[in-house]
Amino acid sequence: MSRRLSDIIPPAYAPRTIIEITEHALVSNYAALHAQLTPLKQLGVQVAVDDAGAGYSGLQHIVQLGPDIIKMDMSLTRSVDTDPARRALVRAMVFYAREVGSRVVAEGIETASELSTLEALGTDRGQGYLLGKPGTLAALQNACV
Repeated sequence: MSRRLSDIIPPAYAPRTIIEITEHALVSNYAALHAQLTPLKQLGVQVAVDDAGAGYSGLQHIVQLGPDIIKMDMSLTRSVDTDPARRALVRAMVFYAREVGSRVVAEGIETASELSTLEALGTDRGQGYLLGKPGTLAALQNACV
C-alpha cells in the first residue's frame, strides 16, 4: 500500500514538523515534489533545505523549493570568522533568505568566534558542538520532565 506523507503526519503534529531535503538528494521532477509538499505545507509542515552551499544542487533546491528554512552547510560555517570569502557567501545567503521569507540555520558551529560572526551576519539559528552535542531521545525526554 502506497501512502502519502500527508496521510501519516497527524494534523496536530504538522506545525511542529520540518521535512529536510538534503543538498545531496537528486530531484528529477520538482513539480512532482511540489505536489507532495503542498498539502503538507497547507497543514503547517515546514520545509528545510539541508547542506545548502555544499554544491550546485543545494542552490537549485533553494530556488525551486522556496524552503522555510535554509540549513547552511558547515563548509561555509567553518572559519567564517577569518575567511572573507565565506563571510561574503553567508551574507549573500542571509540576504537571499530575507528576500524570499526563509530563515537561515548555520550548521557546524564550533567556536565562539564563528558564532559571534554568524550572529553579526544575521543568521537566525545555529547548530554545532559549541551549542550542544547530539544526544539520545531518552536524554531529551528526561530533560523535559
